[in-house]
Amino acid sequence: MWNNQRFRVTLTVTLSHQLLKMTLLVLNKGDSTMSFTCLLHTYFQLPDVALASVSNLKGLSYIDKTRKSETFIEERDLLRIDGFIDSIYQNTPSQHKISGLARGKTIVLEKDNLPDTVIWNPWEKGLHMDDLGDNYLHMLCVEAGRVSSAIELQPKESFTASQSLSIG
Repeated sequence: MWNNQRFRVTLTVTLSHQLLKMTLLVLNKGDSTMSFTCLLHTYFQLPDVALASVSNLKGLSYIDKTRKSETFIEERDLLRIDGFIDSIYQNTPSQHKISGLARGKTIVLEKDNLPDTVIWNPWEKGLHMDDLGDNYLHMLCVEAGRVSSAIELQPKESFTASQSLSIG
């Protein structure tokens, strides 16, 4: 899978009172160019996924993996989940708000050097997943990443990106 590529990946997690920050550092230790994509998987537990929403996606192009990976433009002000979703939003802003959490809380997701945002909920397909079952109705993945195009690192170059989650 890695074609004998030499690299180092460091994930630094910083926790404070109401902030979780994850910083990803990838260093190409080899003698040739390396290519990769990355995605920070964040699964949010919700009282009811149908009541949740994600902000700052309107007007953005996205690849809908549930519809033959065709590209569409998001027209909704707030993305709400009412079925199977597996979409890669491209060139997204640095901040999204995920609402509909327990006790009416909102999570603010802020990201740096991660231009894509993936939204995923398997809906009824979750019933066939050993680790999910009917909990698909109570979860949503909002994932910061770089998956639309690969990152190319020359020898000795590094890539750094981060994601912060806070209660808004």
